[in-house]
Amino acid sequence: MQFIEAARQPLNGAYGFNLGGRIVDIAEVVGLIQKIKPKAQITHNPNALPFPEAFDDSELRRRFDQVYEMPLEEGVRQTIEHFEAALSDGRIKLEASA
Repeated sequence: MQFIEAARQPLNGAYGFNLGGRIVDIAEVVGLIQKIKPKAQITHNPNALPFPEAFDDSELRRRFDQVYEMPLEEGVRQTIEHFEAALSDGRIKLEASA
């Protein structure tokens, strides 16, 4: 949705914006994936990578009247659905692991 909003609102130049939102632990993302796909076998390293605690999205919000946000669980669910569709119709293929 934000991409469509950006296309509708002409800006003079090319811009890059920080996306704000809640910072989450990888264990939360893994938990959501396993909630959506209970048979998923996922391993992860619980050690946090050195990322900033937050990103300033004030410039994005200043330039656009509407900034779209999606709950994390819905974003994870949609991402899984897109990958499953791409696998199903052959756009991507899984390689067998050694």
